[in-house]
Amino acid sequence: INSTGGITKQGSGVLQFNAQDNFTGAFTVAAGGIRNGVTNGGSRYSDLTLNSGTRYDLAGISTTWGSLSGSGIIFNSGGTAANGGAAATLTVGFDNNPSTTFSGQIERFNDANPSWVAITKVGTGTLNMTSAQSASTGSTGAFTVNGGTVSFNNAGAWFTGTTSPAFAGTFTVNEG
Repeated sequence: INSTGGITKQGSGVLQFNAQDNFTGAFTVAAGGIRNGVTNGGSRYSDLTLNSGTRYDLAGISTTWGSLSGSGIIFNSGGTAANGGAAATLTVGFDNNPSTTFSGQIERFNDANPSWVAITKVGTGTLNMTSAQSASTGSTGAFTVNGGTVSFNNAGAWFTGTTSPAFAGTFTVNEG
């Protein structure tokens, strides 16, 4: 893909990223879903927007995007209940976008397949999390802030009613 003007994924199907790329501009999932096919599939230079009703399946494979915004669902279908599920890390913020807002859900695939989503924030920008995550369907992966700021605002909270970010195996904010 060689685009600086942005790409919009439409239609109810699922688009799988089977290669690494370095396209810039926004990548908007307007309908259906996207799925990782290889490590670092997609582009670390692109702003990923998941519109309401869309889904992003990490499929047990870690990747990096420039930034994250929108209101879709992020989940991980990788792994099986027999091996305890597999972690996959979604790293966002690589492009240093000053500020993005994600009001979607970070969920586990299902109760029988407890694969989790780990989130790592890098770069200098701010990721605003503005929706409460569900205690019944939420992910149990780690959340790590390696750069910039993560701000929980408006209704943004991890598992409302709990006393800690119980969704996370670990919640780490590194120096700086």
